[in-house]
Amino acid sequence: PPSFPHGASRAWGAGRPNARPAQSMRRQAQEVAGGTLAARIPGVFAGGDELGHIARSFNQMASSLQERRAELDSALGHIGKEHDQLQLIINSMSEGVIAVDLHGHFLLFNAAARAIFPEVESEVSVASWRLKHQLMTLDGETAYADSEKPLSRASRGEEADDWDLLLRTEGEHDRILRVNLRPLRDSQRALLGGLVVSTAISVRKTVEEFVRAPEQVLELIATGVPLSLSLDAVVRLVEASSPQHLCTILLVEDGRFRHAAAVRLSAESCWDIAALPIGPGLGDWSTAPAPTTPVRDRDADTAV
Repeated sequence: PPSFPHGASRAWGAGRPNARPAQSMRRQAQEVAGGTLAARIPGVFAGGDELGHIARSFNQMASSLQERRAELDSALGHIGKEHDQLQLIINSMSEGVIAVDLHGHFLLFNAAARAIFPEVESEVSVASWRLKHQLMTLDGETAYADSEKPLSRASRGEEADDWDLLLRTEGEHDRILRVNLRPLRDSQRALLGGLVVSTAISVRKTVEEFVRAPEQVLELIATGVPLSLSLDAVVRLVEASSPQHLCTILLVEDGRFRHAAAVRLSAESCWDIAALPIGPGLGDWSTAPAPTTPVRDRDADTAV
């Protein structure tokens, strides 16, 4: 067998006791790298030599990582509960809430928004979703360009309140929406996206317009517009609020009717009504001007 110098033999022999601590450190380091933060080097290897100091430092590092992981898990659990509560609140709102980022991806689309707009599918872009509906001016004649729609304006940093527009979706009745829009910004005021809150107000809009009607008529009278034109405006406003009905206004002069205003009633019908006598028991048209209680007849065929 080969011979070795005495000094070399002693050095090799002195190095063997360090092999087991080094192997243990390597195994525990692999455990920590794999996510097992509870891994520790056994204390039997944590002596007073250099490897012992390394073992103790490794265990301290692993303990610190384990504590931070526990704190992070606790914080994420708390955030998760807050997120669930926020989602519950948002989905309980009667207003539709939609948020998008600057790349045209949806961040939020609550339950009320799904009831107003075509439902958004998972991972669909704003551009694709817009193909399913149109946003138009209230007269229904002009469609807004994509760049002028609420989400686009909000994502550019614009704000608006009580903006009324018409939503047109294939196979459904047109709906009037009232929208409010705001940009989404971070704590440094950098623009992140846009937020739009929408409310369907078709019925409310009709009521608002009907409430404003008397004011509009009074304005006409106050500006000296002839009575015939003012009464004609009344008829148009009433019929606009209730398109399935016809409206006419008759004046009483010398005990006889005199036609005052009608928009959709034929001239022949107006002359026929004007020829009727006035008095109770002579039909609805004749009884209405008499000093009795108001007359209401649901059947137009029996109105005269």
